[in-house]
Amino acid sequence: MTAPARMEQIRPRQPQDLPALVLVLRQVHETDGYPSVWPDDPLGFVTASGVVGTWVADLGSGPLGQVTLCDPAQGALQTLVPEALEVKRLFVGPEGRGLGLAARLMNQAQAWARSLGRPAALQVDPRNAAALNLYRQLGWQPVATVPAPWRGPDGRAPLAALLRAP
Repeated sequence: MTAPARMEQIRPRQPQDLPALVLVLRQVHETDGYPSVWPDDPLGFVTASGVVGTWVADLGSGPLGQVTLCDPAQGALQTLVPEALEVKRLFVGPEGRGLGLAARLMNQAQAWARSLGRPAALQVDPRNAAALNLYRQLGWQPVATVPAPWRGPDGRAPLAALLRAP
């Protein structure tokens, strides 16, 4: 007898996903330090601004992670990778780790940007080795190291690695 197939999917985020995603983000913050500072408005952090598309990873019991594709605000990313859409808010909770969900979410965001005729880019804290390893495995290329648009726990803007999709 074979095991039942999982209902694993990457799908557009729905409003009813938001409470679960805030809980997953809290788990990620506590286990991995992302985001580096817990936001005053975690729902606002999850939803982001300038959204072009947002997808969740769902194994049939609700979202375990998400990725968002946004039009970037003025800044280094827009200057160094003109016309790029920014990949943001990628996270997968502990329950979804080791299943390739982060890679599938990244591929979805990259494919959506490509379908719109635009490159995808992102900014990441270079101290986040797990994220950098994932992006390198997916073929993302370094563009520059720039001051981050976020603040660390000490209140200062760390440096961010700016990467471009292949």
